[in-house]
Amino acid sequence: FALQCRSEDTRHIDLFLHFSEDFARSLGHVRAEEVPISLKRSLQKWRLFWAAPGNLPTEEWVKGLWGELDTLLYFIQKLGPSTMAHWTGPDRLDQDFQGNGIGIEIKTSEVMPPVLYINTTEQLDHTLFSHLLVAVCIVAQPEQGSDLASLVESIAQTIEDQPELEAIFWRKLVAAGYRANLTDEYAKYKYRLVGERIWYQVDESFPKITQRSFSAPIDSRIRDIKYKVELTGLSEFSDQAKLSRILQKMLAN
Repeated sequence: FALQCRSEDTRHIDLFLHFSEDFARSLGHVRAEEVPISLKRSLQKWRLFWAAPGNLPTEEWVKGLWGELDTLLYFIQKLGPSTMAHWTGPDRLDQDFQGNGIGIEIKTSEVMPPVLYINTTEQLDHTLFSHLLVAVCIVAQPEQGSDLASLVESIAQTIEDQPELEAIFWRKLVAAGYRANLTDEYAKYKYRLVGERIWYQVDESFPKITQRSFSAPIDSRIRDIKYKVELTGLSEFSDQAKLSRILQKMLAN
């Protein structure tokens, strides 16, 4: 069969070419009798991307989502695909991963010591969890690094035999602001993880601003509090056995 774009609008043609390339790649993994199913899944995914226009990305946004996706891939490889359900950053929750009283915030930094950009007074409020961890991805920008699209493809390949998880992934990507037709823009920013993720446990001694930092409740007319934290002199969370138990607890049914 053949796919054809009937529109002469260059914007539609560009979208159609991206869709066609994506569909053509998917055919490399399926048998002939599975082609209609593959087409349907591609259409469902791209319908999500077409539903809302994408904005041109900023470098900070790309870097932040890169850290989330790289960590999501790490979790899937280490803990299994069910981690996908606990990726809560796109759902506008204050932490990027949540589950069973565990909160994990992912931050990406190009400097040492790391500097974290904190967006709410709840993001580092450890009293809301039995364990609240921050995973810091220190990155560099080499020419041979990975971009957002390559990370998305790597994650998609790990769950391609699980349509329900795949649908969740595309929905969350769209909610996070990712648009498949902007891959050329995303390709301008490539990153490489430098070393391992650095883990910190957020506790009383961790520098932060929360609701409890104020002697009186914050005036409800104050709509936004954002700040930066430099992680100088903080001890890393180095107990790998305990870290593994915490991550497993996050996934427990």
